[in-house]
Amino acid sequence: MSNIFNIEGLNSIISSPNGPVYVLNDITFSIPKGKTIGIVGESGSGKTQLMMAMTGTQPLTPGIVSGSVHYYDHSDISFYPDELELKNHYRVHRRVNSENYKRKNAHSFEQSVREQFSELRGTVFGIIPQDPKSFLNPYWTIEELFKEAYNKFFEIGQIKEKKLETFIHNNFEKFDLDIAVKNKYPDELSGGEAQRVMNAFVLAHKPKVVFADETTTGIDVSRQKKVISQFKLIQSENPDTTIVIISHDFAFLNHLVDTYVVMFGGFVLEAINDINKLRSRETLHPYTADLLLSLDSSNNNIQKETIDHFIDLTIKPQGCPYKDRCKVFTIGTRELQHKCESEFPPIVDHSNEQLIETKNTDWQRCWHPYLEAK
Repeated sequence: MSNIFNIEGLNSIISSPNGPVYVLNDITFSIPKGKTIGIVGESGSGKTQLMMAMTGTQPLTPGIVSGSVHYYDHSDISFYPDELELKNHYRVHRRVNSENYKRKNAHSFEQSVREQFSELRGTVFGIIPQDPKSFLNPYWTIEELFKEAYNKFFEIGQIKEKKLETFIHNNFEKFDLDIAVKNKYPDELSGGEAQRVMNAFVLAHKPKVVFADETTTGIDVSRQKKVISQFKLIQSENPDTTIVIISHDFAFLNHLVDTYVVMFGGFVLEAINDINKLRSRETLHPYTADLLLSLDSSNNNIQKETIDHFIDLTIKPQGCPYKDRCKVFTIGTRELQHKCESEFPPIVDHSNEQLIETKNTDWQRCWHPYLEAK
């Protein structure tokens, strides 16, 4: 199975009055073509920042971005601060370090990255943001937005009003939107309406890769079923369509996701392809197990302990980033505690064998299973 994305050693450090903020740390994983990936983690774990890095919407300055994001399709764009190459795939390199990143070319590099990513957004990438109203033109009605989209992606020239009406009606119906919504401006929409309009707007283009950030926010459970059915429909119509979803809602994700990517404090701690392992919880990373428990309404104590804990991203942790909250660390052996405190965990698969690369298999960053197997 071919990959459509390879993320390798991705780091993002943002400047702030309190010093550097380590929002992404050594992110490395792959996304197979035609699969649905769920990125999960508590607030502040870096999920949205990762999506922004993958779609070219993350500001590169002020700050440092290093590593690479590779998108493979019909053409290839390779980026460095001072060169651009066109090859056989889209391959977007975002590499900046203390030696080759100079402030004098920071703006031009960022502009080049944005221009090349903008070629992908809308036509190849479909992005459903967490705050859809901020992405919709406030001076256009919803009908005008759909008209512009239709002219851009489906036809050249002016669209006939009857065809536009059919286009809007069909896409509104998919997400249970009243046809009268077309005459509203974005700021006149409720939160749920804005989210459903954005879902309809993006999926109408039939993008090759869909990025959805909390796509069910403000949408009631009965209408969430419409969202699920539409995501499934676009993949049934084009099996190569890849979907990346950020969500706190495991109940929603379980209907769609092939692989979970679990984030904490700007790190990816686990990737799970076998969804049945979420039910057993026995081989999961301690953080993933705690995260699942936190979403169980019957465990209010766990929820407060896990979700409401502040993560200080201005301090890059030494050793395991989850050790301060990890129950396994608390009851672990002296050897385990020393490893967790002093060394970043290795990548191990769920058979407890250390991996050199994060391929399309289940893996986690944790000292406990690795030491247990020795």
